[in-house]
Amino acid sequence: MAFFLPLSIMVKRELLVVMLLLCSCTRAKTPAAPPFDARRFITLSLLTSKADADLGALAAKKGRLPETRQFGDAMHRDQSAMASSLAELARRRNIGMPAGLEEKKVALKDNLTILPGQVFDRGYALAMVQDLDNAIASFNAASSATDRDVQQFAQQYRATLIARKKDADALLSRLGGSPF
Repeated sequence: MAFFLPLSIMVKRELLVVMLLLCSCTRAKTPAAPPFDARRFITLSLLTSKADADLGALAAKKGRLPETRQFGDAMHRDQSAMASSLAELARRRNIGMPAGLEEKKVALKDNLTILPGQVFDRGYALAMVQDLDNAIASFNAASSATDRDVQQFAQQYRATLIARKKDADALLSRLGGSPF
């Protein structure tokens, strides 16, 4: 009998802990997503599109495979057009144009520049897959923003980003996929 008494107390404690956890889970509120910041979206998207246009030009020249050069050229054209539209939107909003490129994008370009042949192609494709994933997520959020100009801009370019993401995935797959 003494053996069962402590076990029953342990079971009661465990049940109490489980019940408390369940109660706390039902009362917990998920934190609200931060409000969409149109100014931040415009600035970051402008920096990214300028960098991706620059990387696209590099890939169009340095790519070993014709597919890499074609994809780089398409990225250069699309991202340059996007940067021009963003610059106009920023001008209308009196948002200062960011000068230069982000440090991590400069470092990426420097690293890609020294890579030879197909290693360059694979590194470029992987970088674009990651950039386009981030851009699509950002443009998805902007597509439902209350700011009408930003919403229209995001909806206009979102399909282009999705198409380029498919191209980047196909190129990366042709090159052996992600090393990760």
